[in-house]
Amino acid sequence: PIHTEVVANIKSIDEIYSLFFLLSSSLLLFSYVTEPKNNIPTYMLSVFLYFIALFSKENGITFLVILPLMLYFFTDLSLKKIIILMIPFIVVFAGYFAIRLSVIGLNNYQSNLLQNNPFLYATFDTRYGTVMVCLLKYLGLLFFPHPLSYDYTFNQIPLAGILSPWSILSICIYSALLIYSIITIKSKNIVSFIVLFYLLSIFITSNILVDIGALLGERFLFQSSVAFSMFAGIVVYWLINKLHAINVSKTLSFVLVVLPVVLLASGKTIARNNAWKSEYNLYSTDVKSCPNSAVANNNAGVVLILYSDTVKDKARKSAILSQAVSFCRKSRTILPSFYDAYVNAAIALIRDGKPDEALTDVFEIKKRNPEFYKLPNVITYLVNEYNTRARAAAEAKQLDKAVRDFGIALRLDSTNISTYNNLGIALCLMDDFKKALTIFLNGLKRGPDDESLLSYIAITYL
Repeated sequence: PIHTEVVANIKSIDEIYSLFFLLSSSLLLFSYVTEPKNNIPTYMLSVFLYFIALFSKENGITFLVILPLMLYFFTDLSLKKIIILMIPFIVVFAGYFAIRLSVIGLNNYQSNLLQNNPFLYATFDTRYGTVMVCLLKYLGLLFFPHPLSYDYTFNQIPLAGILSPWSILSICIYSALLIYSIITIKSKNIVSFIVLFYLLSIFITSNILVDIGALLGERFLFQSSVAFSMFAGIVVYWLINKLHAINVSKTLSFVLVVLPVVLLASGKTIARNNAWKSEYNLYSTDVKSCPNSAVANNNAGVVLILYSDTVKDKARKSAILSQAVSFCRKSRTILPSFYDAYVNAAIALIRDGKPDEALTDVFEIKKRNPEFYKLPNVITYLVNEYNTRARAAAEAKQLDKAVRDFGIALRLDSTNISTYNNLGIALCLMDDFKKALTIFLNGLKRGPDDESLLSYIAITYL
């Protein structure tokens, strides 16, 4: 089940390519050193596939250590021979690093948005305390992959101090794993290799050395899960032998041990794949798994807005849009600086025929971040809505409402010349020529060459 994100999400094809080429490289290298006659093309292909793996994703860096560990644990090669075999891999890595350096440099871009930079306001204590909590959750997801989510951003996993209970538990578990692997490495214990494989694989995405811009992601377990799969195989083999020792046939033992796990894992995988069927399925499902994530709540609101376009029944459409507003407003409550949530709440309210409520969200953005790049678009959307409503009111002879709505539209966008014209005309129809003239003259300042304004000013003076 933990693989569903990587398999179902097109973005994670890099993970699949990377692991495929890494494992292929490992198998070819192992084949080369264990064959009676060393096949040089096999060795060269192993090195080449490692090169391809690095360009798929940088996870391959860890195999500079995993590969020699594999040769140490599963062959009788001397340390000197292992080092010699690894030299081409090191050269390939150096070439990859030089190319990467020439293209993107050493800069590790850090976002100034909390939803994209979880450690933006973290101290040393809270950064590494949270890292340890996430490492503990990774272990938990391997053994019990539920619930799963595409998103673990702010504030689904709150920052935690290094001395928090979950952090301390994580430190104890990982320390025990590391100590065990070191103690048993000399005896070439296979569990030691499995532990080291897992620790090395998870280390590169753990945020310990480099901030990767995400606290946790199921895709980051893809390579590490190879180690877990090896461990699971050992446990299954041990359980089958234990059952066989008490006169249970090996076939029945296999069924008793494996079948429950296969059924449970298959059921979870099928259900999880259904969540990845579409954005609507994914976002509406995972907001339940990650109710404290600002991004998850906002995205749930967005897909509901889009879904409402397909609904014909007005009452049901209004209910869907109200739910979208709830998700978006929860998102901004979790993270007040997440302005996308304000914009999406406003859009949902406008589509639900509640532009007055949308004003609250728009003016809040203007107050907090007037330069927000999505603000002009939502203002235009809201202005068009008010202008449409005002024109409809004018046609229905509801001039007070028309003047009000044209006035709000003008307040939102003081550069719209047609709004000056429409508001001025509405005021003239109410015989309020003084205010109408003021509106026309203000509009003239914005559009001094507008012929309509000049005509209306002349008529008003008359």
